[in-house]
Amino acid sequence: MKQFMKAQQHDDYAKNIMNNIKKHKNYIFKDNLLMRRSKHPVPYVPQGDLRKTILKIYHDTAANGAHFARIWQLVAMDFHGPITPTSQRGNKYIISLTDVLSKLVITKAVRDNTTQTAVRFLKEDVISKFGTPRCILTDNGTHFTSALMNELIKQIGVTHLYSTSYHPQTNGQVERYNSTMDAKIAALSNLRKTDWDDPLPFVAFNYNASIHSSTKQIPFQMCYANLFN
Repeated sequence: MKQFMKAQQHDDYAKNIMNNIKKHKNYIFKDNLLMRRSKHPVPYVPQGDLRKTILKIYHDTAANGAHFARIWQLVAMDFHGPITPTSQRGNKYIISLTDVLSKLVITKAVRDNTTQTAVRFLKEDVISKFGTPRCILTDNGTHFTSALMNELIKQIGVTHLYSTSYHPQTNGQVERYNSTMDAKIAALSNLRKTDWDDPLPFVAFNYNASIHSSTKQIPFQMCYANLFN
């Protein structure tokens, strides 16, 4: 959000609205940011480098059917659940992160869908193993918009985008994976489905090692240029 604040402070149009906010019913001023008024208020993005960067990210991703960008430039993260029944380990949710270009998926079974869990997942299962992405796309859930999450985003220096704000179809990639994953996990679980988190790593591996329908490529291969045996 720091990038948005800086861009708005140097934009004449944004400054004019902020100085006369009561006259502009389509905008609100929240958390030191000029936001477009909607059910989920979103930052006003001034003309300039920041807007070009955001547009380029979406133009260049496979999700838009345009030119390919770089691996790990845009990732989408989401919680899936609550899943019933709760697993024997006490897990109720699955948190997933997908690289929008390669479709590589990182998943983990977790007990809750809190900010603390999302932050821990990013630190321990994503950043420490795969590095820092350029942009992270999430929904507007409080687990992704809290002060704790914003602090992590600030520390690692990435841009946080919201699916309802910029491109609601993109986070659908995670949702489609969840649908595929549910069926495979159910088939590999016991009769009571209480061990659904056991096959999760193998389901994710199989997904990443198989040809993806949209890219016609193998996610692992696109990321590492090396087919896992």
